[in-house]
Amino acid sequence: MKATISMSRNSLWKMIQAMSLNADNKLWLGEKLIEEARKEVAENAPCQYGTAAAILTH
Repeated sequence: MKATISMSRNSLWKMIQAMSLNADNKLWLGEKLIEEARKEVAENAPCQYGTAAAILTH
């Protein structure tokens, strides 16, 4: 069972910036987020930023 935590994007970004992440950890985190977003796009999840497939292939 996944725990659900709700926060604004801005708060999440500030929390990430406050962490002491090295470049390798930042790349890992970014890749994990992109991987999850691609799964959601594949499941036809709506994307508020336009065509999700175009955004995720750049």
